[in-house]
Amino acid sequence: METQFGYHIIQVNDRQTGGKMAYEDIKDRLQQYLNEMAGRQAMHQYLSQLVDAAKIEGYSMGGK
Repeated sequence: METQFGYHIIQVNDRQTGGKMAYEDIKDRLQQYLNEMAGRQAMHQYLSQLVDAAKIEGYSMGGK
């Protein structure tokens, strides 16, 4: 595998097939994940609003 840092050798020692999990087994982890994602999205929107409202000179914001 080649990355920006050069070539890397990856050795696979074991493979396991995926399967379905019961909702009850993952609901707490799923709720935490969704809450974190919603928080990140809200923070991104808030920061985007601040950047759009600000007058910034001499610096280019990536992704815009």
